[in-house]
Amino acid sequence: PIRYADERLAIEKVEVTANDATLTVTGELPLTEDAGTGEIALDFRGNLATVTQYLPPETNLAGDGALALTGALRGTLKRIEPDLTLTVDNGLILSPLLEPGFSNIVLRARVQNGEADIEQLTANWGTASLQASGRIPLEVLPELPVEIPRMSGPAMFRAAVTGLDPSAIPGAPAQLSGRISVEADVTAPAADLGSVDGQVTFQELDVAFSGLGLAQQQPSTITIASGNATVEQLDLSGSAGEVHARGSVGLVEERALNITIDGNLNVAAVSLLTDQVRAEGDSSLKLLAGGTLTSPEVTGTVDLVNTRAVSDEPNVAAENLYAHFDLEGRRIAL
Repeated sequence: PIRYADERLAIEKVEVTANDATLTVTGELPLTEDAGTGEIALDFRGNLATVTQYLPPETNLAGDGALALTGALRGTLKRIEPDLTLTVDNGLILSPLLEPGFSNIVLRARVQNGEADIEQLTANWGTASLQASGRIPLEVLPELPVEIPRMSGPAMFRAAVTGLDPSAIPGAPAQLSGRISVEADVTAPAADLGSVDGQVTFQELDVAFSGLGLAQQQPSTITIASGNATVEQLDLSGSAGEVHARGSVGLVEERALNITIDGNLNVAAVSLLTDQVRAEGDSSLKLLAGGTLTSPEVTGTVDLVNTRAVSDEPNVAAENLYAHFDLEGRRIAL
């Protein structure tokens, strides 16, 4: 039953059930400022399969796994202090945009004292395993109809992906293979990319295409600071040749590029870009990528040595090809 007295609404117990989901509400809710403070206890138990049924059809998302939201809302109609715990066990999320989908999802998160604390988030995506944790101060939220505690300070996020097979990435060529493991540790005092600081480290970076491979010999690192992502170290070598990259990519405003790439590659790697050309031979390159992400400008040189190439359209073949190319932004000089 629900009772009203002394400008307070007392809820002994209200239970709402939909399929296999149940929400139980108990407690007291003050309806005026003079009625003091109250506490509403929430206990939601359900399944992701039920919850995803209520999403808009265009979301195209399906799920499964045990879902629980428990805790309390304390305060008044004007100011609420949430203390809520969200858990997911043996979760599954499927979508055409997320193939092959996330499985074995385990989540432990709590909203309390003006911040959201992601204590544990683990999952599998194909052969890859994911782990994440973080802290998000509620200060980053927009204005709400009611006041809530808003803890200040930087947001913090840690994540790791282990054992990713690049062939599982949607749109990747079937001949692509390898193993990628990467860790990220970032903080942000404000809700914009320009304030993000941190580091991304590739513990494993090994990719191959049709038997030609490139792998790092030591961890590759990207540092994020002052609105830029800086490639501190990226050195790859293998049967496909060797590549070295350094430089930075802007994360804000025009997102300026300043990346240098040099090395030697087997030109058979051109098959990554098109299946209309088959090539074999050696090349050396020295490139500078400037401009912006939306309007990049590539300058530098590419040399071909003793190269053989066959094109299906147009039907052209060449052998013992030696060539020097100068890249000048939108122009290529032979």
